[in-house]
Parts: sequence; structure tokens; C-alpha cells
Amino acid sequence: MRLLISILMTIALVICYTAPPALADWDPDNPVDLANVKMHFPQLPDPNGWDVEILSWDIQHEIADDWLCTETGSVTDIHFWTSWYADDVALNLIDSMVVTIYANDLTGLYSKPGVQLWTRTFGRDGYTMIPYGTGLQGWCDPQQDPPWNFEPGNHNLFQQVNIKYIQDPFIQQEGEVYWVGIYVYWLEGVHNPVGWKTADVDQYPVPYTGIHYMDDAVYRDLQTYEWLELKDPGQVSLDLAFVITNAEVIPTLNQWGLIALVLVLLAAGTVFVLRRRRARVV
Repeated sequence: MRLLISILMTIALVICYTAPPALADWDPDNPVDLANVKMHFPQLPDPNGWDVEILSWDIQHEIADDWLCTETGSVTDIHFWTSWYADDVALNLIDSMVVTIYANDLTGLYSKPGVQLWTRTFGRDGYTMIPYGTGLQGWCDPQQDPPWNFEPGNHNLFQQVNIKYIQDPFIQQEGEVYWVGIYVYWLEGVHNPVGWKTADVDQYPVPYTGIHYMDDAVYRDLQTYEWLELKDPGQVSLDLAFVITNAEVIPTLNQWGLIALVLVLLAAGTVFVLRRRRARVV
């Protein structure tokens, strides 16, 4: 019995001190994270692609892309990739991020965001932004007139943004197409803007490898407020880098500690009962 108690206590301590963090970032090489993907497939960032400005002032400098829901359920996590103009990273200047989910509007020449279904504003404690990779990338501000709206070789760094365990999340329905739109507000002053990265179509799975998925990403024109298609200088359609997931809430470190305590108490109770039985036999 002493051996059993030692084993149970060891297991409890291991659980307590090796539990994964409650706010883990999404990793495309992690099978668990991949299993939580609830869209057609992850649209991973192109290290040599473009970054489309999402900095807003008095009007929404918003861009959006569509996805196909593959399983009905909550959209608890939204992950996307960003870069800063000229690598002038200033995370402390972001006041908030606005994320909106729209229905799919099939009217007109191309599909675009339709009726707003859900929106949330995330303050600085509502997301994480971590370094992710490097590569020579271009900058795009579709609100500017050509050729100033595209600047090749503008920066090298890019980051992953993780919005996790969203409260009152959007409930998506399998087989439906939705759009996610994103823009950010500055805290104060003027600074180089942040942009949403384009996706690497060469990383798309077969049979989509190298092919633009569904319709073009779009931006909201600041003058007309209409949604316009995003294309590169060669008029090639652009996708944006993001992934929609439904991550199960794993226990926090304190919760794991409580689980460990219950295991220890259970083991102690078992020993107490067995000793009383032996005492009666003797």
C-alpha cells in the first residue's frame, strides 16, 4: 500500500506541475491544435507575401476573408498573422482589436461580407501577439492610389495574434460560409501601422495547393463603405492568413492542483479503510 500511495502522490504532483498552460498559442505542428480547427483548413502566413493595413482612425479600416464551417459549434479562438510597416513594432500602442463575423453575401459580381452576425472588441488583455517568423514581405494599403498602395520589400518580421477562449462566442453552422473582418485602434499618437498578412496558397492541402480558396479577401472602402476585392499588383487574388478553432477549455494550474488534492485524499482514504479492515481481522 505504501507503494500505491507513493505512485498516486507522484502522479498528482506530475499533473500539478506539468499541466499545459491554459492560454496556449495555436501551433500548426500540434495534432491537438489541428484537431480543433473548425474551418476548411488553416490559411497559414506567406513569409514573402503582403501585409494589408488594418489600422483605423475615425472609420473602420477593415479587411475580411471568408471561411467554410466544417463543424457546428462555438468559435472560441481566432488566430491570425500580422506585420508592422517597416518592422516598426509597437504593441503597446494598440488600444483594441475589433473582430466581426458576417454572413456570406452572394449578390453582385463577387461574394462579400453581408449581414453582421457577431462582433467583439478585445482590449489589450484580450489577446496575445507573439513573434512567429521572418521573410522579405511587402506592404499594402488599398485605400491609397496606385502605385503607392503596394510597397515590395517593406519589412521582414511577422507575428501571430491569438484571441482565445472568447466569452459568448459565435455559434457557426456546418456547411455555412462566413466572413471574419478585423481592424485595430491606436492607443495614442501617430505610429507606423500594423497589417494583416496574406496566406501562403502553396501550403494549402491537395487539391487546393497553389490555388486561391473561395472568393477574394476584401477591404471596406473608406469613401463608399463598400466591400472591394483585394488583389496584388498582378491582379492575383489574395487570401488572408487566419484559422478558426474551437479549443476545449483545459484546467488551469489551480484546477490541476485541486485534482491532485482529490487524488491524494482518495489514496489516503483507501489506506485508512484497508488498515481498519486488517485491524478487525487481527
